Amino acid sequence: MTSGAHLGAGIISAYILESFVFNRPVTPATLSLAIGLSMLPDLDALWVRARQQRRGTHGHNNHHTLPSHTPIFYLVIALAAAIGLSWQASVLFTVITLGHLVLDSWATDDGIMWLYPFRRKQYALLARPIHKGGLYGKAFYKQYYQHWHFVVAESALLVGGLIVTGLTVMPCFV
Repeated sequence: MTSGAHLGAGIISAYILESFVFNRPVTPATLSLAIGLSMLPDLDALWVRARQQRRGTHGHNNHHTLPSHTPIFYLVIALAAAIGLSWQASVLFTVITLGHLVLDSWATDDGIMWLYPFRRKQYALLARPIHKGGLYGKAFYKQYYQHWHFVVAESALLVGGLIVTGLTVMPCFV
């Protein structure tokens, strides 16, 4: 999934948790936190890209192969955070970061290491060979958006996140 889908999913997740699980109003501060948390797992992609540039190499950003892109990584952080933060903050962190990993596993060919540290094998849900032929960058996205299910999922998450944000930031339109 792209950043837009991750952002939308994080915002929608925060809205559902705040409104229906925690029974409290959704605030712009909560949505800002959700935006940050929804992109947190992809910070490792910046490190991989910088490493590729230092080496003068190009290609697929394989950040899904790093321990920082595994469920155990975020579960350990959530447990540590639960010591000093509210249970709601810990749940919000866990749901949004693990949600990001689920999206990284959906309909791709690489997936993530769901069983790490026991296995380094990457698992994908509904695997599709979208990196076939070494595609990356613009060529990758051209191939990616030729699949209708990617377009529908990406659009639904992005639009849903924008709607939730609009209703939260400008509640006078409700």
